[in-house]
Amino acid sequence: EGILREMGIEGLTERQKTANEQKEMRRVQPLPIDADSILKASRDGDEISKLVDQMSAAMGGGSGGRGVPPLPSSAPPAASPIRTLTNTTTTNTATTRGNAQSLRGNICVNCNQEITNDKPGCTALNQIFHVSCFVCSKCEDQLAGSSFYNVDGKPMCEKDYVDSLERCAKCSQPISDRLLRAVGGAFHVQCFTCVVCNIALDGIPFTVDPENRVHCVPCFHEAFAPRCAVCSKPIVPQDGGKESVRVVAMEKSFHVECYRCEDCGTQLSSKVEGQGCYPLDSHLYCKTCNGNRLRVLASS
Repeated sequence: EGILREMGIEGLTERQKTANEQKEMRRVQPLPIDADSILKASRDGDEISKLVDQMSAAMGGGSGGRGVPPLPSSAPPAASPIRTLTNTTTTNTATTRGNAQSLRGNICVNCNQEITNDKPGCTALNQIFHVSCFVCSKCEDQLAGSSFYNVDGKPMCEKDYVDSLERCAKCSQPISDRLLRAVGGAFHVQCFTCVVCNIALDGIPFTVDPENRVHCVPCFHEAFAPRCAVCSKPIVPQDGGKESVRVVAMEKSFHVECYRCEDCGTQLSSKVEGQGCYPLDSHLYCKTCNGNRLRVLASS
């Protein structure tokens, strides 16, 4: 009955409260109400009691034994999104990343500003850039998602990279792979060949003619080496040698082995006594054969 009285007074004016108190004083018999059943009803479904309990629990108080669970003190924390940076290693392509409101600690190496969802980033050259900051070092076109070349640690688009390459002195095309430098120019490996036989000269001895044309050594000798007056073959170094030896006589060139007496075949040499050359009518003779020829001519 006391609980009912306390709940009934809530919200009354002072005059109403005074009238009720006077009325209660005139009562002789208690009200025919079962307080236990009312209390039970309040536990089972009284909305006001539930509201009071919930407010009490929210303010840090107990539930008053009414069986209403207290409100949670705070909401469970939301799961944080997993943030990763994609590092392209198989191709020269920068991958854009996003889906993050803020990538704290990820700073663009170009502008020193943070990577955010509004300003997404990419990874290239083992560094982090804003997509808008990762540009060609020459033309400043954006490179994110495109192929690029690492030139001395700086990114360069394919067009500018090709334009920066040396061009072959033979075919005039850019050299993007291994090159050969020779005779004052750069060549593709497959373009540096002999002008006569067209053999590739990579790792092979070569020489040039008076017009600066490249020859392999055999072709050069064939074209420019002096020729023996006897066998008509070029006088060139022996296999593995670098110098050739020739004999010059009567304004002609001879192999050493071809420099012989035309009659008896004796090897001629000014260094050997009796084997010197005694030419006659532009022919090679030893001293003995020369005398014989002279006697024949004199007798005739």
